[in-house]
Amino acid sequence: MKNAILMIFLVISHTNLSAAVNTGGDLLEKCDSYISYMGNKQIPDSNFAYHMGICQGFVDGVIYTHSVTRSGSPIWCLPKNAASDQIIRVLVNHIRDNPEAQQKNLGAVVLVAMVNAFPCSE
Repeated sequence: MKNAILMIFLVISHTNLSAAVNTGGDLLEKCDSYISYMGNKQIPDSNFAYHMGICQGFVDGVIYTHSVTRSGSPIWCLPKNAASDQIIRVLVNHIRDNPEAQQKNLGAVVLVAMVNAFPCSE
């Protein structure tokens, strides 16, 4: 289990996105566009669409990384039908509810948010 935690943390925290998504606040900025789109289904400009893509891509990466590293004892347990928009809402809500997360390393923020939102039943 410790190896899985370390692997996920390293992959998430060392992912170098051109949009410089390094902290919870960076992800919140990008995912606000996605949340806004889910509410009104309009894309006002290309920068908005770019932010949506960064958010969606990051979350898809989290889901994929979890799926390939969850052998043994997983650290969080996604429902089988979990969708990207559900994960985006979990992360955004966690960052909004915990303002200190805006300054923290994104890998740590994602780890805490996911473990809290999707605990594994023992």
